[in-house]
Amino acid sequence: MLRLERVFASLHTTCLLFDQVWFDRVRRLAKLKQFLRFTAGAAIVVCAYWNVVAFNQATESLAPRDGDEIVMREKRLAPVRQILLFNGYLSGEIAFITNRDFDRLPPLPEDDKRWSQSQYAMIPWVLVRNKRDTPFLLVDFWDGPPHQNLEALTKLYDGDGLVLFQVKKLP
Repeated sequence: MLRLERVFASLHTTCLLFDQVWFDRVRRLAKLKQFLRFTAGAAIVVCAYWNVVAFNQATESLAPRDGDEIVMREKRLAPVRQILLFNGYLSGEIAFITNRDFDRLPPLPEDDKRWSQSQYAMIPWVLVRNKRDTPFLLVDFWDGPPHQNLEALTKLYDGDGLVLFQVKKLP
């Protein structure tokens, strides 16, 4: 019986030691988990800060947005877009005409450039050249005042070398 008590006492001591070792290991793992969470959070903050600094350094040398030709074209065409929307013309064709088109001369590269930039800025409308049977005409007088009389059209907007006309409907 004494021997059996010693075995149980030894077994009890072994279980207590195992529990102590197990709980120490669990505590160490919990501390390790807490440390790893803190380290991961700190790494994310450092990387985010680094990215912001790198982005600011990369964009410092860029030209200001307002100096870009496309942005300036979009600003010039903003009133035209508003007038078209106000008149309920949400999409469709708009004739794009320059002085050279009135004189039936071949377009200059500057005409083509202005047409493509204007087309980009006027989406969802389609600016067409060499076609005048559209409800609206957008005339770009970048090279001077018009060479023709445009009284058969209703002027909706005139500003900054751009003129928007609506074709008068016959009764």
